[in-house]
Amino acid sequence: MSFPFVFSLLWNALLNAYYWLLSLPTFLATLLGVLTAFLLNSFAVRWTNHNTRNRLRRDLRIELRNCVTRLREYQVKRIATDTLYLWQLAVHSGDARFLRSNERKEIAGYYFALDNYNYEAELVRKFGEDWRQSIGLKSELPKKKLWDERSKQIRRTQEDLADRIEEFVNRVDFWPRDC
Repeated sequence: MSFPFVFSLLWNALLNAYYWLLSLPTFLATLLGVLTAFLLNSFAVRWTNHNTRNRLRRDLRIELRNCVTRLREYQVKRIATDTLYLWQLAVHSGDARFLRSNERKEIAGYYFALDNYNYEAELVRKFGEDWRQSIGLKSELPKKKLWDERSKQIRRTQEDLADRIEEFVNRVDFWPRDC
């Protein structure tokens, strides 16, 4: 190996290192900018998810409070389906994913209980209509007895469900502080 070849090899390495050092601040600035953008995006997504979660929980709490008010009325009433749309909307739109799994499970249980209550209330209403249509017939007394028993049972269910939902709605550790 000759001296000029070694010298040119070293000179070339020195120039490459110099150019690399010159481009290093630009590379670091670009890398820092990309990492900052990812970090800011992550914070923005978390903030949006947190706000969506709190808004959903607040709206669910309001809807369940309205259900308790409706259940506290003495008459056997079906909770109208149009007032129980929020949980179904959250599930079908995907907003329920913002809730923790234990929250989803607990809230779904109360909405399931409300659906069951609606089914039972509808049956009691049909028993009452059946009894009213049989007034004056031989089958009137058994139908009235069945309707009376089912009415008492649905009222107990109504009171129990209202108490359970009210206890759930009044829990401090479950709901956001601002609602």
